[in-house]
Amino acid sequence: MDHLKLILFLFLFSSSTVLASAADFSGQSPFFRNSAGTWINSKDFANQLSSNTLTYEGQYKVQSPTAGRSFPVTVSRSANIDISRLGGAVKSVAKVLGPVGVGLAIADIVCSTSDICDNGFGDWEIGADPEIAGFPLTIDTQIQYCTANSCPGSSAPSAAASCNLAVNVSKFWSTGKSIESSNETECVVLNNGEPFLTAPISQVPGCPENYVPSGGGCALQGSPIGSPPTDQDWDDREASMNDAAFVSPMHASGFDLPVSAPDPFPPVNTLVGEKTTTLKDSAGNTIGTQVEATTITLTDNSTVDAPNNFDIKEEKTVINYDINNNITDQSTTVNEAPPSEAPAEDDITFDDVTDTVLEEKEVTAPLNTTSWGGGSCPAPIAMNTSVGNFEFDTQPFCDFAEALKPFILIVASILGAFIILRARKS
Repeated sequence: MDHLKLILFLFLFSSSTVLASAADFSGQSPFFRNSAGTWINSKDFANQLSSNTLTYEGQYKVQSPTAGRSFPVTVSRSANIDISRLGGAVKSVAKVLGPVGVGLAIADIVCSTSDICDNGFGDWEIGADPEIAGFPLTIDTQIQYCTANSCPGSSAPSAAASCNLAVNVSKFWSTGKSIESSNETECVVLNNGEPFLTAPISQVPGCPENYVPSGGGCALQGSPIGSPPTDQDWDDREASMNDAAFVSPMHASGFDLPVSAPDPFPPVNTLVGEKTTTLKDSAGNTIGTQVEATTITLTDNSTVDAPNNFDIKEEKTVINYDINNNITDQSTTVNEAPPSEAPAEDDITFDDVTDTVLEEKEVTAPLNTTSWGGGSCPAPIAMNTSVGNFEFDTQPFCDFAEALKPFILIVASILGAFIILRARKS
């Protein structure tokens, strides 16, 4: 009985008309708030990008408070890209998809804004520190090489490495310089391919820069080769990737972008129905017309706790015209009632009649049947034709039917079991 009451209650409640003034359009909005309370642009919606502002123009399906169905209402919403959170969005897709998945444009910007780059094999890699790239992990002596008598700017474990630091890393002689050759005592420098100068290379006691004493030699501090970035490496470089250069390629690739709270938009009025009726008097003469127009107004009513809430107001205007098309009267009905609360189940009672025990009576059914095989095979059938008399023997067919009996019983049993199972499920 209680189960029946619940079913009837749900049926009656769901089929009743509810006048509502507010609706949540989270599922239809191009912008949503994540679990951290920050706004995200959904890649599932087509947005136009202009000057770091995303604009969406599309249709919301707005439920009419009285018509019992939804109507399309065209809305336009915009939000600014939040550059301060852009690095987090880039980090999220880059870690999952890798340099190939995010595309060349995004991968290049990741590399330029951090030291995490494509290693050429489709994987991210933190490049070696340019000051120690290619350096040996240990050296046997505590001697450093310095170019142009400048240490530690060119301090290195070899003459060639010291020359490279001076020209290409520390850039002692500004840009545009290159190395023609080097040996244990000289670093020959070119300027745009032309001879520039020859700087002396000297050996100075002590471990080179980035090395520490170890026994009688020196040990390198740091990594002279690239390594895969860890989660902490990505976190440490997130702020450096808060760069507006990512906006266009991220948007073009369809990735989610962080945005500020969407700008509120003015109320949108949409005509959803119009009906014209000819007015007649009691004699059937036309005395004018009646025009009934229904409009829905969608108003942005978003709050921090309800970021995609909108007010829905339905107006039905009835205007009466005389035969000269002059307005004789008009009226407007506004349906903007708040959502009605569901009545408590305790307040509704169904079927208060006391259950009655039904009378039982035994009935004797004088049925006596014989099943499967109790009969006999029909006698041969005589057939008289113009060419003679023939007798059709039925025994072979009876033998065949008898042989099929077990299979028929098995199939019937299986079908019966399916019927019982389906009946129990329903």
